[in-house]
This record gives sequence, C-alpha cells and structure tokens, in this order.
Amino acid sequence: ISAIYLGYLFFVSFSKIQAKHFDDAFVLISCSVFVVAATVIESIYEVYNIVNASTAISCVFYYLFLNNQLTRKDALTDLYGRSSFYDDTKRIRGIVGIIQIDMNGLKYFNDNFGHEAGDTALRTIASVIKTNITRNMYAYRIGGDEFVILSTQGNEDTISDICDKIRSSLLKTEYSCAIGWACRKGKEMSFDEMMKQAEQRMYKDKEIFYQNSKMERRKAERI
Repeated sequence: ISAIYLGYLFFVSFSKIQAKHFDDAFVLISCSVFVVAATVIESIYEVYNIVNASTAISCVFYYLFLNNQLTRKDALTDLYGRSSFYDDTKRIRGIVGIIQIDMNGLKYFNDNFGHEAGDTALRTIASVIKTNITRNMYAYRIGGDEFVILSTQGNEDTISDICDKIRSSLLKTEYSCAIGWACRKGKEMSFDEMMKQAEQRMYKDKEIFYQNSKMERRKAERI
C-alpha cells in the first residue's frame, strides 16, 4: 500500500513540475520523502511499524493539502478565486501569458431569467475554459463575470490559439465573451504591462461585440 501511495505521489509531483506548479510539487515531494526516509530507517535498523506510521502521517498532510486547494476555489465555477489570483501572481514564477475573459450579456440573463440563469451561464463559461486550457495554465474567476488565465509556458501563437479554441467552444453555447490576451516579450515586460495589454484587447473585443449587436452598453444587454 505504501508503494502504491508513493507511486501516486511521484506521478502527481511530476505532473505538477511539468506544469510549473512548483509549490504544489514541493508539498507532494515532501510527503514522498517522509515515507521513503521511514522505509530506509526501518530496513536498516529493523524498527517495525515506522513505514505504516509515516504513511498515515503523510496521508494526513496530503489531505490537508487537498483541503487547502479546495478553499482556494470559487464555489460557483470551481475555478480558482480572486484571492488565489492575487496570491498566485506573487508566488508563481515564470508567468509568460495572460488571457482575460469577460462575459457579454450577464445582466440580460439575470434581469430576464433570474440569477439562476446567470449562474448557469457562468458555470458553462468556466467549463469551456477548463476544457480548453493546458496543464501549464491556471484559470480564475476574479469578479462577477470576469475570468483570467495565467500561463507559465507558451508563446504568442499558443496563447492566441487557446483564445481561438475558447471562442470556438463558446459558439456551441448561447453565451458570448470578450477575450483579450498578452504574451511576455522579453524580461523587461512586467506582469502589470501584460495585464494592461490583455485588458485593452479584451475591451476592444467587447466594443466590437456591441457595435455588431447594435446594443447600448449601459442598457440591459441582449445577445
């Protein structure tokens, strides 16, 4: 059982490292090392039940880690929440791309069909986002109808391709979103500059949507 548990932890740790989720990988590797150390001690000194005890303690720490991950999630969409976004922008190293997404027409759904319909729309958009992002990306709901994706790997082509996939998937739903993106160009480009560029593109996309739909932005939106 301990061997199976160790194999699982190493597999998940490797996946986290590949996705550049280094802090998560550190926690998982620590749990693994604790069990391995106990195995070595039990083998050399013939002290019994250390492996069982260490595995149980490691499982408790792993449970606490999983529980902490759940508390970082947005309850409605199961994406990471606003506070997680601000924490991760400080702790995640090597953010190279940002995608900003803002739903068009949430007010219309809330006003005409009730907040349940609005919640369904947000859950659907979140599902589309989760389906299309890669494992080196983090997705967040940072406001009522605002979403952000952070990427730790990729270039302009890959980030733009993710945006196109999200747009294509949204066409299969009754919902519409404005999308903007930015990719780091050299070490001199700061995170705030990337956010500003992505936001500008997103607002430009939203402006085009309103022009084509012939809607007044300050009135109840219709799509």
